[in-house]
Amino acid sequence: MLLHQPIYSATVAGPRRYVLLLPTLLLLLLVLWPPLWWYVVRSGYALLPPPELSRHYVVNRSLQDYLDKIGILLEPKESPCGPGKDAPIIIMVSTTAPRTGQRTAVRETWGLYQPTLFVMGIYGDRDKQLAENIREAEEYHDLLVFDFRDQKENQTLKTALMMKYTLLRCPIAHFMLKTQDNAMVNPWMLNKVIWQHLDRPLVGYALNDTHLLRDEYRKGYNAGKRYDDEMPTYLSGAGYLIKGEYIEHILRGALHVPIVHLEDVYFTYLVAHKHLGLVLTHDSRLSPFKPWWKAGCVYWNFASLHGLTPAEIYHAWSCIETLISKYKTIAGVCQYFNYCFGWFMALAVY
Repeated sequence: MLLHQPIYSATVAGPRRYVLLLPTLLLLLLVLWPPLWWYVVRSGYALLPPPELSRHYVVNRSLQDYLDKIGILLEPKESPCGPGKDAPIIIMVSTTAPRTGQRTAVRETWGLYQPTLFVMGIYGDRDKQLAENIREAEEYHDLLVFDFRDQKENQTLKTALMMKYTLLRCPIAHFMLKTQDNAMVNPWMLNKVIWQHLDRPLVGYALNDTHLLRDEYRKGYNAGKRYDDEMPTYLSGAGYLIKGEYIEHILRGALHVPIVHLEDVYFTYLVAHKHLGLVLTHDSRLSPFKPWWKAGCVYWNFASLHGLTPAEIYHAWSCIETLISKYKTIAGVCQYFNYCFGWFMALAVY
């Protein structure tokens, strides 16, 4: 019997070792996964060709020099701020030539309720694009096409051109909303936000203590080393308001600040806040996010949302229109929202 005892102990201890080894391996995997993933991604980048980036900011960092060389190729024959018109707000939508579906969704929904212009540069074949743009402009009268290369590194130039056009063609606008063609704007809530911040120079969703990306393969990459990696605060470029009387101040201030291609960091923090000392007002209703709960009361509570497909814009707009038609007045919709939000919070707690 004693001769068989060691064999029996080994057979019992073996499975126990495996049982203890499994959680140890899982723990090691959790700990080592982030550095392993980073190594794999960086090794993959090494096999890729260098990304195509705009390098002209490295040679020339003067915004004025670029604006002097960029002409306008196409604009509406009649300004939305013409004689006899009141323009409490003008909405400037950043877009590119191929994104016709996004522009159509905006035109058929929230774009009907506010003066809205789509701003783009040259994307691809110049002559072919202009021919298509002319047909689109003749039908909708809401295109601004400028003579510059339309790429993500040139968003700062595009935003500067929005402000310049507003200053020249729509100086009576009380506010300019800079946004994108994948945004959903609630005109009723937007007007409420404006009335609550009438004396504020810039209003948007504030991002605090954000680190600039130094990874050239990722969206938002910042190559310049002139500024620190961490930005104390700036307003998300998904959608922010500029009070009309401050547009000229910001453009003039930008002449003294070297340009970077992160337009929201450049205009709201480096120029407006740091150089001019303007206060940035945070309002979570100008959201750079897309809600996970797709209900009418959620859409109603935001002045703008970001990252929506055309189908999602149509859906969100139908929810808002349903609330308006059902409750008739803004006060009625707000009462419904408070009831709906109360139930949501109760469900979240329990």
